[in-house]
Amino acid sequence: MDNKSNWCELQTEIYNLRHATKIVASLLEDASLVGGGAEADVLLYAAYHANERAEAAVAALEGRAA
Repeated sequence: MDNKSNWCELQTEIYNLRHATKIVASLLEDASLVGGGAEADVLLYAAYHANERAEAAVAALEGRAA
């Protein structure tokens, strides 16, 4: 692939990860509204760590795209 194709792929991945991060943020908000309990705690834990991984991936891809 040429550089332009690579750049376009990276931009698509960045967009997709940002969209996923917004979904995770929504899950975090929903979980906080559940009112607690073990299920809410597990959902919050999973969503929080998924969000961290998505943000790290976006930062890495942005660094490669620059």
